[in-house]
Amino acid sequence: MSIQQDMAARDRAAAQRNRALDMREQAARAAEARLKAAGVGAEAAPPGRPGAAAADPADERYSELARIYQAMKPKAAAVVFEQLAMDVQVEVAERMRDRSTAAILAAMTPKGAAALSMAIARRQAAPAAPGARMAAR
Repeated sequence: MSIQQDMAARDRAAAQRNRALDMREQAARAAEARLKAAGVGAEAAPPGRPGAAAADPADERYSELARIYQAMKPKAAAVVFEQLAMDVQVEVAERMRDRSTAAILAAMTPKGAAALSMAIARRQAAPAAPGARMAAR
């Protein structure tokens, strides 16, 4: 009887975790939709505005994602953050404050945190990539 009660309690806890993950996933989808909508608006900016042509829509989207993840609780952000493609994780992490990135890395799984750390280190170690990005701006 107690085994059945324990199993029922575990099932309820698992269902609750799944609901929480579903809600986080919905929040991430909504954020992506807002970013896409904002990206369309940025491309349609008036041509007379100074610097409008120099602004890269992709940079703006990554910056917006960085602001969204910084506003989230690190534990919640880490769950969603790990689901992103590695190149997106790196782009977003580079635009976040160091303290926010550290809090999210601490909440990630060890494997995910190590993979992101290595990707950031490889990118910072490549001397041509940062220079090429700065020249393109």
